[in-house]
Amino acid sequence: WANGYLEEVDYRDGAATIVPTPPMQFSEYGRKSFSPAKRIGGNTREILMDLGYSEDEIVSLQSKKAIL
Repeated sequence: WANGYLEEVDYRDGAATIVPTPPMQFSEYGRKSFSPAKRIGGNTREILMDLGYSEDEIVSLQSKKAIL
């Protein structure tokens, strides 16, 4: 803790965990804090929209359980 090699990460559900920080730290560059990732498939809709899929196509894929 004293040298900054550990960081506590808080999750939306109230849980917390301790994670190691990157082993190298440079004074010229700041370090972004850890943040929990979305669940797997949590941004599928946005990615498909960016790729040009229509809302109807996405709903169809969801109804076929091809995507989350």
